[in-house]
Amino acid sequence: MRVAQNHAKFAIFQNKTWRIVLRSSMNLNMNPRFEDFQIAHDPELATFLNAILDEIWAKQKKELADAKPYEIVKHFRDEM
Repeated sequence: MRVAQNHAKFAIFQNKTWRIVLRSSMNLNMNPRFEDFQIAHDPELATFLNAILDEIWAKQKKELADAKPYEIVKHFRDEM
């Protein structure tokens, strides 16, 4: 588990043949608003998003997942 200071909502599904990216404006809560999502085979976007995730995974200790919000903000300001 890693944490991030962001508002991005996406998922990457990939294997040897395809690289599907799901992007959404939806929050995971009850919401009366109209929301949007996009699902596409997009190798370039998948590579870009994977690079971001790899950087977060490499630079962040797993213990930060249990940190207080201000500690997470400080980490992203100072370390990322």
